[in-house]
Amino acid sequence: MVIHRTSNGQQLPVPYSAKKGLSWKIAGKVIGRVLLALLLILLLLAVFGTAAHAAGLVDDTVDAANEYSKYPLDNYQLDFYVDSGWDWLPWNWLDGIGKQVMYGLYAITNFIWTISLYLSNATGYLIQEAYSLDFISSTADSIGKNMQTLAGVTTGGLSSEGFYIG
Repeated sequence: MVIHRTSNGQQLPVPYSAKKGLSWKIAGKVIGRVLLALLLILLLLAVFGTAAHAAGLVDDTVDAANEYSKYPLDNYQLDFYVDSGWDWLPWNWLDGIGKQVMYGLYAITNFIWTISLYLSNATGYLIQEAYSLDFISSTADSIGKNMQTLAGVTTGGLSSEGFYIG
């Protein structure tokens, strides 16, 4: 605090900050507290939050009528086995590393297979939906009904409005 003397000799305390603006120490404390609060909120949401379960693009129902959904998707996985029973022996350590690499490659291959499985199932679903859409008949019915309305023809005969007034 700085003491300021007026012209009549009176002393008044005037607050004075040695540094203008925010110091790095205070800014670090504020940022630390904000990050701690966000981490605490995230932790509470992870523990007590409810998960939303939504249906995906791929329909998981099993229906024997459709070839693409005759069996559940869990039935289609690649089978692989890597024998790692004797990897603990010192003279098999290098072979164990090779088997771990082989296991990783099999896991990547299985992941790619699963992605292609879901894409194939989604394609089958979209093709089935495309064949079940009957937009041509509904469009033709709507056009026919609009033509009858414009012409003035109804189920009871000619109406009082339209091209052919009866």
